[in-house]
Amino acid sequence: MTVSQVIWGVTAGFILTSNLHGQTPPALTASTDDLTGYVHITRQYPEDLPDVVFVEATFQLPDGPWQRAAVTRHRSQTAQFILRSDGNNATFERQREFSLEAQEISRGGFEEHLAAGKQRTIVWHTDLQLPADFQGDVSFRVQVKDASQKLLTEEVITVKVDHSRQVFLEDFSHLPGVALGRRDGAGWVWHPPKKGQSAMLVSNEQFPPIEPLSVPLDLTGYYAIYVTVPLQPASSIDLRLSGSQFSDRFTSCLDGIELFWRVAKMDAERLIIHQAYRTANSPGAINGNYRARLSRVRLVPLSEQAYQRFNQLSELEHDKTVAGLFEIYSWAFNEYVDTSHKFMEPLAAFAEARIDRVDTQLGRLGARAMYPSLVEAPMFGEAKGDPSPGGAAPRSNGGGRMVAMTHPWLATRSAAEAFGLSTSANFGAGITYPNSPNGSPIFKDHPQWADESGVYPRYKLEAVRQHFLAMYQEILELGAEAITVDFCRYPHVSDGPTTTRKFLTELRRLTSRYSHNGRKIVVRVIYPVKGVAGNTGQYRPKAWVKQDLVDVLLPSGAFPNVSYFDCQDIIKATRGSAVKVMPTIDGSNGGPLWPGSVIAQVDQWYQWGADGITIYQADARVVGSMLGHASVGLRQTVIRHLGSSQAVKQMHQQTLDRLSEFSTEIYLDFPLAYQSRRVQAWVEGGQPQVVEFYINGKLITKDVEPPFVMGKQGAQHNYPFIGKPLELRVRARVDGHWLEKNETIPNIFRSSN
Repeated sequence: MTVSQVIWGVTAGFILTSNLHGQTPPALTASTDDLTGYVHITRQYPEDLPDVVFVEATFQLPDGPWQRAAVTRHRSQTAQFILRSDGNNATFERQREFSLEAQEISRGGFEEHLAAGKQRTIVWHTDLQLPADFQGDVSFRVQVKDASQKLLTEEVITVKVDHSRQVFLEDFSHLPGVALGRRDGAGWVWHPPKKGQSAMLVSNEQFPPIEPLSVPLDLTGYYAIYVTVPLQPASSIDLRLSGSQFSDRFTSCLDGIELFWRVAKMDAERLIIHQAYRTANSPGAINGNYRARLSRVRLVPLSEQAYQRFNQLSELEHDKTVAGLFEIYSWAFNEYVDTSHKFMEPLAAFAEARIDRVDTQLGRLGARAMYPSLVEAPMFGEAKGDPSPGGAAPRSNGGGRMVAMTHPWLATRSAAEAFGLSTSANFGAGITYPNSPNGSPIFKDHPQWADESGVYPRYKLEAVRQHFLAMYQEILELGAEAITVDFCRYPHVSDGPTTTRKFLTELRRLTSRYSHNGRKIVVRVIYPVKGVAGNTGQYRPKAWVKQDLVDVLLPSGAFPNVSYFDCQDIIKATRGSAVKVMPTIDGSNGGPLWPGSVIAQVDQWYQWGADGITIYQADARVVGSMLGHASVGLRQTVIRHLGSSQAVKQMHQQTLDRLSEFSTEIYLDFPLAYQSRRVQAWVEGGQPQVVEFYINGKLITKDVEPPFVMGKQGAQHNYPFIGKPLELRVRARVDGHWLEKNETIPNIFRSSN
């Protein structure tokens, strides 16, 4: 995984070339990427190369046979994230027996598209094939064939490979408390490698979680760290460094594909391996073979210069405010939260991500409170989560335990203060969760408080507004410095602008009676932009500005009909006032593509004059609450830079400049196949001039600039529910040539959004 997005290294080797294409042979060059340790083989292709060729790579040790090389295309971080979409990209990638990257590694090659006259790079994962202590010369052969398997060119280069300073942690059998092969009773078991399966560390008991393992390292200096967790059987593992205050969760990803974790100074550090709590409390753990498993941790040493290059964006001015919504119940769903000190872990992650304000969602009004409220019934028991498309809703006692054993608001505020972070108390505008353990018994006793569907509270009723205002007052009494009204997730609660204005007026009147450290209470409002389901014009932020009802406006397209939106109008409307505008990026799957499209969207907002941004469900990316493996590295590579307009501008420009360096390909994203979601395309290998989307042969959308989204945005343009598979065809014109991608959408599921 080329996280650095810069190839650092020194070209090495000489080339033996057999030219079968009638051209003067291009030179192969080899370099080692400082951050990954992968070998990059780069070549210039001739101008008359066919549009589609197969690149086959083999390697040879001295006096040994030629063997298939574990190679992949050169891809951007965004393309990698789409392919590794945190287990939720079931629509496309999860239909395949093997992932695209795993196929390339297994085959020792891949198709290269539209490479004529261009420079292209092969990424060789030497760590999968050469010994951990290998140091020496290796012959590397590249054969290029046409569609009929006719050999067009063949080149051989001598590559210098040096694993001597890398650290491979894959044999854990020597650690105290680890049994070899099998054991009776709770504990860790190490299984040595066997045919078709890598070595694996496994927990053989579900609950209670077994004793963590401590791995001595004896390292100094900076290292980039990579983690491999097996795909089968389904697995999860929590890892941290001994000097860190929080663990990162890694879940089953792609077989043999390691994931970037972090760059860290390793002086006096040890690796701590925890059994992930979700392997103890989930139905798959209790009834199946879901366990804590770890295949390998690899550490790549960085020179001081390489570290400075990796860290250079961090030196730029942090001139924008970044807020992150922390859904504490999503975090606690798969965690064992029974003490207030546990909140130090996610808040430490927010601090590392340079989130300025942690917007803690204490529940959704109309549901049970996610704190020990005296106004609303608290969530003390089992909670019901959101189902995956076509699946059953998961259940957990994690949130109820957290509410019963701690005071989440006080614990979050205390932990935030320890890390120098601001906070705000967030309430979702409302859903009653009828026939669910999440629902408020008060609303069950007062059915007239909800609309005809029984789902949404009726803010036009004074009794409803007073009930909710009493909850805000309860938190204000506990020292809140800011409060957030989240109208975006369920905008249906208001029947018109008068009702919305009335509630905000009453809220402002309430907050005016309180202060924090001599300053007035900040009122923040997340409101839906045009097109979000349930928004019928009842949210009019310009009027709120004129009436001094808000301090911070957070326009939002979540959830998730409008991934990309224009907020210039409201930014202009606030100029000359004290009101700040911080538009919202969706932190979960289904919004703008992370990280490329997110960076582009934020850069655009900053150019328009936004005062900062808010990451909705930020804990999904920062803590790994609902996602996990592929998101972990984003804290260091992207999120911590979003508070710097200069850093965002540089990241966006670098993304555009480097598109032509990668293999030409269309990557399709449709993580959750609901009507409200959108198929998105990410195109690289050159500058795309147009992208076309077809369903069953019919042209649906034609985009001439990014973002490339199938269909119009907005709830009124949700995909139709058909109940049968659909054939998706996507065509992209890249640097004057057409490229095509075909996929099957098994089904589009009904959605209320």
